[in-house]
Amino acid sequence: SADAAPALLLPAAPYTAPEIWATGIPSESGDRYALGALLFEMLTGRVAFGTGSDTNALAMARRHATDAVPSAVEWVPAVPRALDGVAQKLLAKRPEHRYPSYDALIADLQLVRD
Repeated sequence: SADAAPALLLPAAPYTAPEIWATGIPSESGDRYALGALLFEMLTGRVAFGTGSDTNALAMARRHATDAVPSAVEWVPAVPRALDGVAQKLLAKRPEHRYPSYDALIADLQLVRD
C-alpha cells in the first residue's frame, strides 16, 4: 500500500523517483530515474539529492520531489556535458520527461560515446 511505501523505501531513498514516493507503485520510468541517480553518483562521487552527511531519507525524498536536478558538471567540471545531459534527463521530475525506453537511452549513450 502507499501508506507502507515510505518505510519500505527508506534504504533506497537516494534512488527513488518522486512519483514512487507518492504512490508506492514501482514503474519502468522509476527504474530509469534510479539509473540516473546511480549515474550521477558514479560521475560525481556523491548522491544526487544528498547534502553531504545528511542521511535523513525523508528529507532526501522531499529534495527529489522539489529541488532542481543537480548538474554533475557543477561538481566535477571534467564530466562531459553530453553525459551530464543524459543523467539530467534520467532524473527528470516528471516521468514523461524521462527517456521513454531503454532503447532511447542507449541511443543517446551511443551518441555520447561517439
